[in-house]
Amino acid sequence: MEEKPNYAAGLDAGSLHTRFVMGVLEPSGLRLIGFGETESEGWVKGRIADQRAASESILRAVREAELKAQAIAESAVAGVGGPTVRGANSRAAIEVGRKREIEHRDVTRAIERASRVQLHEDRMMLQACLQDFVVDDHPGHRDPRGMIASRIEANMHLVTASVQEHECLVTAMNQAHLAAQETVYEGIAACYAAILPEERREGIALLDIGMDQALAKAYWLGVRAGGWRYEQETCNQGQKNGPEDVRHILAETTRQVTNR
Repeated sequence: MEEKPNYAAGLDAGSLHTRFVMGVLEPSGLRLIGFGETESEGWVKGRIADQRAASESILRAVREAELKAQAIAESAVAGVGGPTVRGANSRAAIEVGRKREIEHRDVTRAIERASRVQLHEDRMMLQACLQDFVVDDHPGHRDPRGMIASRIEANMHLVTASVQEHECLVTAMNQAHLAAQETVYEGIAACYAAILPEERREGIALLDIGMDQALAKAYWLGVRAGGWRYEQETCNQGQKNGPEDVRHILAETTRQVTNR
């Protein structure tokens, strides 16, 4: 009996273009089987202004990808970006009592505590990225399990999004007969898709230029980093200002990373 293919799909919707990709998960990796792209409608400055128009753009991209893939997409992972996405560092410590071996449950408690922050009513947690741990005032540990200590502290980077904007995107997908399997921050998704693991270890800057906004993200994995660390600088002109924005955000991001 032939095994049913395990499909994976992703949606990238923005002010200029709406793109949809379909693939099949195989033992050797992900095989691309379909891609659709159309001009976006219903977007203004990185936000959905007309939900029905945005939904129709998504539907056109999905139908094009399905035609090429000869398969039906029922759900997809959607990228979330734009001016309403923000990032901030958070940290929290736990005392384990007398000095003893740090266990997995201790690490989990520290991470959960650092991820619990008070958000405004219209904000939601999009992604929580672990950076590193401080073990008995000694920073830069990637995995403290097995170490002898009485106190551990988790450093996190929390990415939040507007609840309203997030719901607008998910509803537009639903109107296009597509379920939102998951939503991810576009900057981190782009980094994982475009940058090789060896480049991440050395440290690298990713420049993401959209129609109405340009973002520079500097990522590095150094001795003191247990996960992604990044600094972000934003210009709200995007492709409209071109070289001037690129010069500004690269200079500012370089300054921030150097100061760290």
